[in-house]
Amino acid sequence: MIDSDKAELILATGILILVVLGARRAFLAPARTKSFDFALIFAGVFFGLGPWIALIFGNWSFVHDNVSNPLEPVELLIKAYLVIALYILGIWIIGRIFLPLKKHGSILPFSEEYFTITKFFGQYRTIKWQYVIVIVGFIWLLRMTVALRYGILVSGSATRERVLSQPYYIVVLSSLARTLAVGCLVWSSASFWSDKRFFTKYAAACVLILELIWMFLFGRRCILMWYVFIVFGFLSSWRRLNLKYLLILLLIFGFVFQFLFPFFFKFRLHYYYIKQQQLNIVEHIGKTAIEAFGNDNDGPIDLMQKYSYNMNVRPLFLRKFICRICEGLDKKSPMMGRALLRSFEYVIPSAVFPNKTTRSPPEQMILEHFAYPLADTSITWPAMGCADFGIPGGLIAGMIVGVWIVFIGLGSKAVLSRHPMLSLTLTGGMMLCLFQVESSPIQYWEFCRNVLMLLIIAELLSAFRLLYFYLAKQQHIKSKENKIV
Repeated sequence: MIDSDKAELILATGILILVVLGARRAFLAPARTKSFDFALIFAGVFFGLGPWIALIFGNWSFVHDNVSNPLEPVELLIKAYLVIALYILGIWIIGRIFLPLKKHGSILPFSEEYFTITKFFGQYRTIKWQYVIVIVGFIWLLRMTVALRYGILVSGSATRERVLSQPYYIVVLSSLARTLAVGCLVWSSASFWSDKRFFTKYAAACVLILELIWMFLFGRRCILMWYVFIVFGFLSSWRRLNLKYLLILLLIFGFVFQFLFPFFFKFRLHYYYIKQQQLNIVEHIGKTAIEAFGNDNDGPIDLMQKYSYNMNVRPLFLRKFICRICEGLDKKSPMMGRALLRSFEYVIPSAVFPNKTTRSPPEQMILEHFAYPLADTSITWPAMGCADFGIPGGLIAGMIVGVWIVFIGLGSKAVLSRHPMLSLTLTGGMMLCLFQVESSPIQYWEFCRNVLMLLIIAELLSAFRLLYFYLAKQQHIKSKENKIV
């Protein structure tokens, strides 16, 4: 019988092969990467590369040295990876339905442009840099207000008490600002590489730096996402090989992975080690950054050991939850869609559904259903699909995500002419959701809700603008008539 650790590597490699076959056009022509390919690639990165990362960087120590956290039996591993494979297959099936086929045309009347990410990045030209600077200024003003008044700025600072202490309008504005910031990041990523105008290019560079600072505060995964936006901005400008731009991209790569990642590690350790005393959160972050930058020591030994253990276990964190669900299915029936419905409940505005914060989130609901003790975990689409519908639920979850991608593509195309910033926001938000594989499905519905609210606001502003010009024109006509009389 094959060992669990070897089976893990074999199954993970199978996921990587499946992703490469399903998204092969993205590897052959990166500038024409489709939304479906993007979803497949990052599902493969998180689920397929996880065991290899644990093997290479953790020396597989969590298997051999930690008896309290062993690998699961081979049977459970096979079930878990089958769920993941079905999830990937579900996204691929929806992509095959909606994307044109080479020989037989399109099954449905849609063009590749609806789902080609770089095509939407190329629409930055329709947005003036002054407009983006005003939006970014408002977003940062709101961020600093929330940080100074309520102490929410870095990852982990948004505790339940702090969030509930905010006025409702601040919560709503912060949620909308997070969504709109993604559109600004897409605009700046494309403008930085493609636009030749002086002010536009350097305004884009300033926005990129500001957003990098913001994402740095929320972890390496967010920093990596920032670099992914940079790469797609570069691909959107691709006409022919530009060695100067390629060198800049490689320099940014080196800066992110050789400096920012290690510096974030030191920053995080110092942040939790330094006592806040009378410092507000901005002063605390500043002091932490100075000490982390000037101190060659990584931090206290106990924190270093805790971080090392976390790095050994974290790569398999997502898959382990799916294994627990598969094990629970041997004793209890699936939830029949109740976890999915609960994720919808969480995006209903609190003004309409004020009791939603008292209801268990989907991951806690799943643990309670299978009689597991409450613990820190990260729900994913494959996990939710498996909990709701059993092992075939992986396919159902993948198809739901595929349909969600379709609607985002159609929405981006529909609002492009009237509200190009919203179109970029839809594209960037889709990339952000698909990249953050371990984020709750609630994020997908929350993003759609926020975009709908932004669309309503944009339409109202357009209506007020038209009304203003109409009234001004009528006033001008009346003034002319009075002069004639």
